[in-house]
Amino acid sequence: MFSSIVALCALSSVAGCKPAPKSVFEPYGRVQGAVDTTSPNCAARYNAFLDYAKARSRNQPGYEALQAAEPSNDLPDASTVWAKVAVYPVDGEDRIYVFTQPGHPAHPAVLIKSTFVNSEGMHQQVNGCAWGDHKAYVRFLTAAQISAAWFQEEIRGNPMPGADIPPSQRDPAEVRVAGPAELVMKVAERAWLMNRAGQPPSTIYVWTAKDALMSAAHFTWLEPPSPSADRYALMDAAIVDFTTDKGAEALASWCGGPDASRTPRLCERAKARTAQWALIKSM
Repeated sequence: MFSSIVALCALSSVAGCKPAPKSVFEPYGRVQGAVDTTSPNCAARYNAFLDYAKARSRNQPGYEALQAAEPSNDLPDASTVWAKVAVYPVDGEDRIYVFTQPGHPAHPAVLIKSTFVNSEGMHQQVNGCAWGDHKAYVRFLTAAQISAAWFQEEIRGNPMPGADIPPSQRDPAEVRVAGPAELVMKVAERAWLMNRAGQPPSTIYVWTAKDALMSAAHFTWLEPPSPSADRYALMDAAIVDFTTDKGAEALASWCGGPDASRTPRLCERAKARTAQWALIKSM
C-alpha cells in the first residue's frame, strides 16, 4: 500500500501530495462572490465564530455585558431575563458579535448585529446561530431585534410595524411603569437596550399609572455613555428630574434600597432634587 501511494505521488505534482490548505472561516457565505449577510455560516461551531471575532475585535478581549434574553408577556418590547454575554465589535465590518456565556438560557449561541446604509437610510440587521436550546435562542434573538427596531424607528422617523403594540411602548424614549417601585430599573433596562442598539440614550421620560398630563420623572445623559456600560453605570451617569410625587417616591425607594451603593451619583443628584421639590411644594 505504501509503495502505491509513493508511486501516485511520483506521477503527480509535489503540491498534490501535501495536505489540503485549511479553509479560512467566514461568518457569512457568498453568493456570486458577494457576502450574503442574511445567512450566517451556522454549519461552523460556536468556537469558530468566537475565534474569528476575538482575532478581529477592536476591543480585545471583548467586554462582558448584560443582554436581554427574552421579552416579557405584558410588555412585548421589554425584557425580563438578563444574562451575561461577551461582546466583540469587529473592525471594518460594522458588526457586533454577541456571544452567550455558560449559564445563559440560549448558550451556546451567537448574535450578529450589522449596521448598514442604503438609499433608504441607516438600518440594523440582527441574526445569528443557535447550537443550544432553540426556544431560548428565539427569545434572545427577538429581544435583540426589538432593540434594533427601536433604533430604526428613531433615526428614520417612521412608526414601527405592528399596531397592536401600544403607542407608549413604541417610543424608546418613553417608559410606562405600573408603580414607583419599578421605575428606576425599567429606565435602566430601556437605556441599556437603546445603548446596545447603537442609539445612546439622551433623555428618557417615565410615566406611572397615576400620571396623566406629565411624566413622573425624566433622566438625561449629557454625554453619550460607553458602549460597554451596564445598567448601573448608565443610571449613575444620568441627571434625574421629577415633576410629580410619584417621581420623588421612586427615587427615594431606589436610593433607600440595596442597589443604591451602585449608583452613588444618581442618588446624590436625587437627594438635591428632592430638596428642591420639597421647597417647590411648600410655596
